[in-house]
Amino acid sequence: RQEAARQAAEAALHARSRELRLLIDAVPASIGYVDPAERVLLHNRAFAEWIGRPSAGIVGRTVREVMGEAAYAVAAPYMKRALAGESVGYE
Repeated sequence: RQEAARQAAEAALHARSRELRLLIDAVPASIGYVDPAERVLLHNRAFAEWIGRPSAGIVGRTVREVMGEAAYAVAAPYMKRALAGESVGYE
């Protein structure tokens, strides 16, 4: 009984994950979600194309590792403001 409930919960979680992936990949803007340590937790296809790396080379790495020093230096102030809760736009 508990096993069936666990399996149902896992199936629901996987379905939501697929829905989220479809949704964020449909957005034409680059989306990257990072934790307070600036590690990339989630991103969309446009972000991977902008960075020029496959997903496996992005998730779990820091933004600095993914972007390189020069691009990170430009983006870091915006990212720090966003991580502080401020609404930020960056192009």
